[in-house]
Amino acid sequence: MIFSPPFLFAFLSAGAAWATQAPLGSAGGNGCLSLSSGDHRAAYDTCCSGGSTSGKGSVDGVEFTYSCGKWASGYNKSPIKGVDARGCAKHCAADSDCLATSWTPRGQCFLVTTQGYSTASGSNFLLIEKTGGKVDEPEPEGGCGTPVEAAKAECEKEGAAKCEVEKAALSQTEKVECEKKITEKCNDAAAAVEASKAQCEQEKATLGHTAKAECDKRIAETASAAETSKAQCEAQKAAAVRIEKAECERRTAEKCKIKTSSAVEAVKAEFERAKADITNDMKNKCEVEKANQAKEWEVAKAKLEAEKAELQKALDALKETSVGGGTASHDGSDVAKRLTEVGPTPQYNICPQFGGREFTTTTSSGNTARWRVNCNMFVKGHWYVDRHCPPGSIVQILRERQENREYKGLFWNHVNICHDVIPTPGTAGMYLIKTPNFPNHAFIERID
Repeated sequence: MIFSPPFLFAFLSAGAAWATQAPLGSAGGNGCLSLSSGDHRAAYDTCCSGGSTSGKGSVDGVEFTYSCGKWASGYNKSPIKGVDARGCAKHCAADSDCLATSWTPRGQCFLVTTQGYSTASGSNFLLIEKTGGKVDEPEPEGGCGTPVEAAKAECEKEGAAKCEVEKAALSQTEKVECEKKITEKCNDAAAAVEASKAQCEQEKATLGHTAKAECDKRIAETASAAETSKAQCEAQKAAAVRIEKAECERRTAEKCKIKTSSAVEAVKAEFERAKADITNDMKNKCEVEKANQAKEWEVAKAKLEAEKAELQKALDALKETSVGGGTASHDGSDVAKRLTEVGPTPQYNICPQFGGREFTTTTSSGNTARWRVNCNMFVKGHWYVDRHCPPGSIVQILRERQENREYKGLFWNHVNICHDVIPTPGTAGMYLIKTPNFPNHAFIERID
């Protein structure tokens, strides 16, 4: 791990100072006051383990005695925190009013400045008392190398711990920020889905009406075209007959002027034959044309009927999507019709008009359920899930849940919270309790 030069210099300086101040040993002791360590419990064990419970040492030229399992009265109420036994003694050595100090392995140092203080036994305490003596502390043998190395190791240890703390804090911050962004994206996606769904429903309804109108228009146009074609056929036949007849009469008149009566009769017979041929020919042509027109009409009619059937099927599917199939979603009462139009939200106050009223809902499979509108009430003796009221009408929500025989009703209140009411197992049942101070509480109760 890499440390910044100022940070490392501070710890090395502290180590050098410690090395200069620490005595080579403690008279009658075990180096208790010579140890500087961030592990306070280890420092306490150094002073008070191995059968040694007291001793003598010096810090900053001031001589102290120490005793394990003791503390002094008359100490300052606010302790110095985060120090080891040697550090606690250093604070006392630097304060001329300090007579003794009580130190704990939790790193707390209580300075005693009261003359005539008393001592008492207490586990996990170390009593450090001034003797009044002064000690010249020589330079430690071997120079400062070992303390400096110890300070450097401590520096690296504390730096690593600090780094881990900062990394954990940064990781937690990034995690919270990530969860926030994910939530925002999910909310945006849900809103987009709802908008797309609403647009789809609107387009489906518009498509159904437009397709039906187009179908009716095409049927009417085809029927009109067929009638027009038929009229044209009759007019053409009549015109052809008139032309042929006039031509025939003209020729007959001319022949009559030239031939005798027998010739006239022959011409007349020829005329009649020609007339019959023309009439039959025109009749046959007209019948063929009529048959062709009829076939075209039947083909067009069949095609339009097929298109009409497809459109009707699409309309039926749309109706089934919107109202739950071909089965009526409710009994047709005015309360059921109104509850088909509104959702379970405070802005639709159904109580003034429909409080106490009953109605029936029917699923697409034909199953029915009977309900009663209870106003200004909430339910006790049940479990439920608090959630924002779902989209859809009240009748739609009830129909979606009525297949569950344990489902007893729908409750909502003035803050747009819905409860799906299901009795708690083992309870005596539901209790309806009036809440007159909440006039927009409503409970649709299942009564079948």
